[in-house]
Amino acid sequence: MRLFIAVKISEEVQEELIRLQKEIDQEGLKLPKEFHVTLKFLGDIDENDLETLKTRLAEIQFNKFKLTLDGLDVFQPKRIRVIHIRTTPEAQIKDLFEKIHKATEDIKLDHTFRSHLTIARVKFLHDRKAFLEKIKPIKPKPIEFDVNAFYLIKSTLAGDGPIYEDLAEFAAKPL
Repeated sequence: MRLFIAVKISEEVQEELIRLQKEIDQEGLKLPKEFHVTLKFLGDIDENDLETLKTRLAEIQFNKFKLTLDGLDVFQPKRIRVIHIRTTPEAQIKDLFEKIHKATEDIKLDHTFRSHLTIARVKFLHDRKAFLEKIKPIKPKPIEFDVNAFYLIKSTLAGDGPIYEDLAEFAAKPL
């Protein structure tokens, strides 16, 4: 089964991300319907390993903290594939990521962790430079949201986008 670990967002943040999607919407973009801050994509995990994974994740201790929507950005400006909203501050979310990565160190990372919320995936752009200019002035409201748990989520790929199913919730446990 295809799994990842993520932090969920508030209703207010979700509404803001939908507003931003409307501002950037154009041909060639795929707009996700659900949002989360992915901490680690695990990929295909054997169902027999699921309980061990849950046990390791349940041992992680972290204090509750807050994240704030920071700015609109793209990964790989020369070959844009993802449009996202950065979140700040980075220290606590990066610390949580490090703990999760250590608990799942047998699963390799495919990229460096950067806290973000994906608002669009790019299938194609007719004019990359014009698109970058169009989105440059778009700014999210600096909405703050609580991080008081992380989730193990199953992702099933479907024709109109992935279907997500929570398999476990891991609440903050003070250090």
